[in-house]
Amino acid sequence: EQLALREQKRLLETQRQMEELKAQALKAQMNPHFLFNALNAVQYFITSDDKKAALSYLSLLGKLIRYRLQHFQDETALLSYEIEVLGWYLKLQKLRYGDKFTYSVETPGLETAGDVKIPALVLPVIIESAVETSMLDQPAGHVQLLIRIEDEVVGLELRHNLRNPEAPNTDRLLDYRQHIEPWQKQVEKLNALQPYQIREETTFEDAGQHASGVYIHLYIPILK
Repeated sequence: EQLALREQKRLLETQRQMEELKAQALKAQMNPHFLFNALNAVQYFITSDDKKAALSYLSLLGKLIRYRLQHFQDETALLSYEIEVLGWYLKLQKLRYGDKFTYSVETPGLETAGDVKIPALVLPVIIESAVETSMLDQPAGHVQLLIRIEDEVVGLELRHNLRNPEAPNTDRLLDYRQHIEPWQKQVEKLNALQPYQIREETTFEDAGQHASGVYIHLYIPILK
């Protein structure tokens, strides 16, 4: 009986930690600064009398919010859906930052991916982190993403620039970014709670004395 009670407590604690992880992931994806600035950009099109652009981006924002709220409790996701939603998110970030931000997404061979499932709490969090890190105190930022299936896993190759080390340490550095848990910790927690064995390889690109960019290769399991 005591053994059963301990097992029940362990399961409840695991469930609690998973719910906490989902809440942190949703917070990263739907942070107030992103939403506020996206709406400001939409407002610009409205005041510029570009109703077509305003409605297009407002529709994207609505679809993104609806999808994330409907599925934030899910522990798995279809890769095809995650890529589509990622496209909405990056378009909105492009709207938010304008010419200061560029991105590219390549998905070779995934047209026939079908119903491939992956853990739901990985892709959105790492991309959100990449965009915000690339734009932090920078005149411009860029994110390059390649997603493909590699030997029973989804391989994600991500490159983005890093914060300018010469930039002043202003109060802006203490804003909401400091309160979003790094994606690496999210992955570590997810691996501890589920037998996913998500693997990561990270290298830095040097420019003089400081790293100017980061290259991340993430191996995400295909779930049965």
